[in-house]
Amino acid sequence: MRLLTNCLALLTWARVPKPGVLLMGVTVLSTVAEALPYSPALQNKYDIKSAVSRATTISALEETFLQAPAEESTRENVENWITLGLFLFIIACSLIFEMAFDSTEEFLTYRGVTSLLKMLRGAYKELTILGFISLTSFATVRLGQMQRLNDTYLGVSKTEAAALREATEAGETLSPPTHLTEVFEEIHVLIFIIMFLFILAAAVFTLVGYRLLRKYEYFDAKTETDLRNDVTMLQTSADVSEQHVNESLIYWGLRQRFIYPSIPLVPRPRERETGYPQFSFSDYISYCFGETLTGMVELPPSILIISFFIVLLLRPALDLSGREIIVFMILMAFALLGMTALAMMYTRYINEKLQPHSAKLREFFGEKRASSDQMRQAIAAPIDDR
Repeated sequence: MRLLTNCLALLTWARVPKPGVLLMGVTVLSTVAEALPYSPALQNKYDIKSAVSRATTISALEETFLQAPAEESTRENVENWITLGLFLFIIACSLIFEMAFDSTEEFLTYRGVTSLLKMLRGAYKELTILGFISLTSFATVRLGQMQRLNDTYLGVSKTEAAALREATEAGETLSPPTHLTEVFEEIHVLIFIIMFLFILAAAVFTLVGYRLLRKYEYFDAKTETDLRNDVTMLQTSADVSEQHVNESLIYWGLRQRFIYPSIPLVPRPRERETGYPQFSFSDYISYCFGETLTGMVELPPSILIISFFIVLLLRPALDLSGREIIVFMILMAFALLGMTALAMMYTRYINEKLQPHSAKLREFFGEKRASSDQMRQAIAAPIDDR
């Protein structure tokens, strides 16, 4: 009797999710116990323990019958609210993104910044492509293609076999976790991170580009008289920023070097003709800046083909062990950082070679009358010393 009661108590303590089976077990065990021969000694010896075990069994069965439907209902309710919340969150994010994109597009169209508008549309197109790539990887995993490919070439792991057995017993059709499924999920997350960084970079480029173009338009509107007044004010009262004056003078010097190049073979802007607007150096810079950003955002097919071959060349790195591949990734990150630093240093070096000296320009505009030779000397750049 003690053994049968303890077995029932163990089944009840294990919370078998079938209360009807537990009740049937109580009935069967009670019938068997009544059929056993009666022994007063054993009855007196285990009377207290039997009563405690019987009481524990009854209380556990009551808790099972009462709590199981409540727990199932609570879980279903929470799951429904989570599903609804996720749908609302995705819809809200989509609306915010569409409103932000439309507002930015209307603002750039109203301001006439066509170069940045082209870059923004290129970024939107690239985001659409990344979204389709992410959708394709998600559908490949959910439709079971990765599971069949994994079972064919990598075999069925113990985890996958256990998941399949539990899903079959529960009557579910969920795809079990496989190695290739985890790899595709990691790729899916990586694509999401790339999309986020892509949006952030496009937003930063748009903001910085708009501020630069507005500043160049302001510099382009300054006449030589305005520059002379700024230099005079800087020398007398210092009410104007020296950096602002230097930037205005350097911009004027670059514009003069572009419109009137010292080398005859260098192409120059055409003379103003009737019916055509006057040449604007700021608009030309805006166009070049927009084309550069568009090329950075909207990668040409040649860059994608080169990236394809680079990925193939990095295939042996996947055979490295855990620590070795971490060291390899760190070295690659520092290599990319070094290449970026070298590119920035080279850009600054070229910029310094092409820019006129601000001190010579201040000296030129500080004089009341200056000849053409003095202007040629003022706009001279270090690259002319070759």
